[in-house]
Amino acid sequence: MSTGLLYYFGAFIISTVLSAIYMRRWRINFGASLTLFYVLTTVSNLGYFLLATSTELKEALLANKITYLGGCFVIPVFMLVIIHLCKINVSGRVSLFMALTGGVIFAGVLTIGHSDLYYGDCTIEIINGVCVLRKVYGPLHTAYFLFLLAYTLFGIGLLIYVRFKRRDVSTQTVYVLLIAEFSAILAYFGGRFVGAEYELTPVSYIVTQLLLLVQADRIALYDIDNTVMAAVVEKGIFPYIGIDQHGRYLGCNDVAAKLFPELAEIKVDAPIPKGSELFELMQKQYQTYQGGKQPETVMFSRGDRTYMMDMHSMYIRKRL
Repeated sequence: MSTGLLYYFGAFIISTVLSAIYMRRWRINFGASLTLFYVLTTVSNLGYFLLATSTELKEALLANKITYLGGCFVIPVFMLVIIHLCKINVSGRVSLFMALTGGVIFAGVLTIGHSDLYYGDCTIEIINGVCVLRKVYGPLHTAYFLFLLAYTLFGIGLLIYVRFKRRDVSTQTVYVLLIAEFSAILAYFGGRFVGAEYELTPVSYIVTQLLLLVQADRIALYDIDNTVMAAVVEKGIFPYIGIDQHGRYLGCNDVAAKLFPELAEIKVDAPIPKGSELFELMQKQYQTYQGGKQPETVMFSRGDRTYMMDMHSMYIRKRL
């Protein structure tokens, strides 16, 4: 295997390992955007390796489109990572807009090989065992360049604003994100300016993955609500039982299953049955909740223990 192929293969393997470590250390505090960033960068690095090993133009064009999954979607996803870690509240429409902008650009990428809109003439050349795609840029590539420039400048501007105006965001986190932004700029623009033999973008992905991985534990600690809740759940002190808005059983944690074995008799998504004091109390609290009132705390005994039952609403992305 040539040096170039080792470079791209090594980049893919390192990226995969870092993603695996991230998944192993995943916490609810990290957010979907951070997870998606690791997935997309790993897939994109796979695309670079497949492109380097291509032997035909059709194969190279397909691999090149895989690399653009990173080029078109990593940028807006990383913008969402910045928004999440900097504790900036945005509506779901903002996330949708970012996904759509990446999707529109990627739609242009998919025309490669079928029209001259994104790439004009394309050929491949094998240099030291590595496939290099030679292309003439079309008008849609200019839109891609402006897309990268807009997101990059906005991200840097937002981080500078947070650094000097927000006291509730870690300066260390801001610097990590700024380093990631500048590594991407250096890889994309610097590599083309100096005529680097290999694409530097895979390295910038790895740098960002590594930086975020080092910062991961701090990221979790900054989210106080979820960190405290996760610690309480992990200790296994309190039993939790879930029912939906229609009074149907959703499940319970291990503590509840051990303390109340009758829960094993209920099928998930089935209504709460009658037959035990626990079920009767759950139904009463549910009926109170349905009446538009917050159920009061109730006490009940079982054996030599006394339990206190509370009912609270559960939210997923701010929705009940």
